[in-house]
Parts: sequence; C-alpha cells; structure tokens
Amino acid sequence: MAADSTNVVGEPLKELCEGLDPSPTNVRSEEPKKELDSKMEESAKIGLYMKSLLEKYERIRGSSPKEVGVPFWDLVVISAGDESQETWYKAQLELKKESGDLPNVPYLCVADPPGPRIGSGGSTLYILTKLRTQFGVDMDNWKILIIHAGGYSK
Repeated sequence: MAADSTNVVGEPLKELCEGLDPSPTNVRSEEPKKELDSKMEESAKIGLYMKSLLEKYERIRGSSPKEVGVPFWDLVVISAGDESQETWYKAQLELKKESGDLPNVPYLCVADPPGPRIGSGGSTLYILTKLRTQFGVDMDNWKILIIHAGGYSK
C-alpha cells in the first residue's frame, strides 16, 4: 500500500482532513466557542434550578407548604375525560396522599361533562365554573394548578 492514502476521488486524505480536529473541545473560531460556552452555562443554570425545585418539593412532601415555607399551589385540580377516569385518579391520589408523596393541599378531580369532547380549553372553563360555584370569591387570590389528564392521545 502506498504511503500517501487517497480517497475515492483521488485526493490525498491528508489534504482533505487538513485543519480538522475531531475533538469537540477544539473549536477553530472564537465565536462558536463562545456560543458553546454560553449554552453550557445556560444548561448548568437550568440544572441548578431543577435541583433546587426538587429539593423544595422533597421538603413539602407530606407537609403543608405554608408550614414549611415553600411556595406551592393552593389547590390542584386534575381533569378527567369521563367519570371512570375521575374515579381512577381519585384512587391514585388517595394512595399518594396516604404514602406521604404529595404536599398537603386540596386536590380535586373533575370529569368533563358527558357528551361530545370539549378539549382542554372547554375543560378549563368547565372546571373554573365548578370552582366558582363551590368556592365563590374565596378562590380569587388562590394559585390553582389545573392538570389536563383527561385526553385520549392518538
């Protein structure tokens, strides 16, 4: 075999690969390196933020967020596509509450009304109407989390 290897079009491989460095840390231009450094810095910030959220959540598991001093929702509502989903979600919530996995705040499950599917927008309006009927103006200053779990993804 010849000392100077060539590729299929006959150009020497040495010339074809000249100036290329396969290592990901060796960037030829300062601009892409700055961009990479910026992305890495942003990724580290996101990682630290996620870690702090998980630490806070661990502190409120099985406890009242207000007593622990960690911000959380005043009410968590889970939408269900129908009554059978609602029943199943309620059973799951009870298990999670009994095991101390959930913060001590009120949890509600609300099934969509019977009839044609109303989607997440219709479900949100339906839930807010039910909440207003049940709690009145007391809920005006609450932080309410609505989790749409009633869909039938395709």
